[in-house]
Amino acid sequence: MKTKQFFFSIALLMCFPFVINAQMYIDSLGIVQVGNYQQDIYGTLGDFYKDTTIVLSVKGYGNNWSKGKVTFGDAYHNLLMNVSVGELENNGGNYGDDTDMLWLHGKYGICYTAANRAQDTVFYYVRGGDDAFHFNCDVLASNIAVASDSRFKTDITPLESSLQTITSLSPVSYKLLPRFSNGTLDNIPTDGLTEKDLRDIEYFNNLHMNQKPDGPHFGFLAQEVKEIYPELVHTDKDGYMYIDYIGMIPLLVNAIGELNAQIVELKAENSELNQAVINAQQPSVDSDNQTLQIAGDFLRNALYQNNPNPFSTSTNITMSLRSDVAQAVLYIFDMQGNMLRSIPVNDRGNVSVTIEGGDLNAGMYIYSLIADGKEIASKRMILTK
Repeated sequence: MKTKQFFFSIALLMCFPFVINAQMYIDSLGIVQVGNYQQDIYGTLGDFYKDTTIVLSVKGYGNNWSKGKVTFGDAYHNLLMNVSVGELENNGGNYGDDTDMLWLHGKYGICYTAANRAQDTVFYYVRGGDDAFHFNCDVLASNIAVASDSRFKTDITPLESSLQTITSLSPVSYKLLPRFSNGTLDNIPTDGLTEKDLRDIEYFNNLHMNQKPDGPHFGFLAQEVKEIYPELVHTDKDGYMYIDYIGMIPLLVNAIGELNAQIVELKAENSELNQAVINAQQPSVDSDNQTLQIAGDFLRNALYQNNPNPFSTSTNITMSLRSDVAQAVLYIFDMQGNMLRSIPVNDRGNVSVTIEGGDLNAGMYIYSLIADGKEIASKRMILTK
């Protein structure tokens, strides 16, 4: 009888709000408050605004009960928690006392696992390690922006000659090994475990046994990249290497610029060659519609008939010279073989020299093209007054 009365008294007490050392309070909605005690956390709000989904409310301090925290293990100091979860302290910033921002704090880092062993970590950050956030899973995002403002940088130097080095890398396709460790959980004792515990063991056993390499993926081998671009390879404390693929983008853009410059140069050379072929294959027409057959082409040195011929004021002598000709001279002789003029020809390709009629007397002349000491051709021209 006394036992029944005892349990009845306990049940009766739980039906009413109560306070334990002014630190824990259970209200009429079943909400558990931890921290600064408030008789009614909703104040004068109507029933419509009351959140009946709250199970535990950790209160902070101030009018908005802000900066509530839950610490785990030892809390060295209230401002230097080792491990805690709470509302971010704003210290008088733009958000006021109540930031409404979740604060996850780990003195030496943070670690998230989706399985039951440390090697099954999905992502982690270790302060004082390599100061990098490690993800052992794919990361999907709408956009990723990297700090690149010029005000963040110093010793800025333009890139040079990256085409040869970037093309020396060997792209590969590959499959990643299972992200989680192999093996099963058969060695875990099952005595005293619940049915759910046993289902969890079976789940993790299947998880590790069914992990298969994914892919294919495309990329480079970090060991090879390190030989050419050591700045793009990062090595963690365990010796595993990671490639900075974003850092490769400027090198690729610079290589494309170099390649484009080569293409422009080749196009120009090709255009000159095409024009030389056209000049060699098609006749030219003078102002009197008299056709003059050009007998040379771009692959050999040639001398063409002057145009117009005969002439009274001026005439053009056209010739073609290969790019490997070191010295070329155009000579003009009278019909007795006397040299009247020597004209050095310094340009290569299709070249034209103008002869002014006022420099010569009326008559017939011979002009000859000499290239590297060899006569290319000789032709006649007639000057009338």
